[in-house]
Amino acid sequence: ALVSLAAAPVAGRRLCEAQGLRMKLAALLRDAPADDAELLLVAVKVVSNLHLVNDDGTEAPWPREELNAVRAGLARARELPRTEEVDEASEPLADLASRLLSSLPSGEDSAVAAA
Repeated sequence: ALVSLAAAPVAGRRLCEAQGLRMKLAALLRDAPADDAELLLVAVKVVSNLHLVNDDGTEAPWPREELNAVRAGLARARELPRTEEVDEASEPLADLASRLLSSLPSGEDSAVAAA
């Protein structure tokens, strides 16, 4: 449900502004057990939905601290070792995390974008 809710621009913005969702996702990506690829994949999907363009075609800025934390979490998720036990979820996890990392602005940009 959170994956879908984050895709709605108004709900995603509210979750980020009022609840600190991006930092919570960054912490989850940083601290989740390496062998729980399914949990990490859900977190990456939520980040992906938060990164979608708003209905009016604009992208709201992400604070630099949040962007850097999310980028670090995505980098960790992308680099986790793949095992037979979690291979079903680890391949899509690495792929989506890589695509998100390449689409997010670098932390050096002053105006960083997403929902």
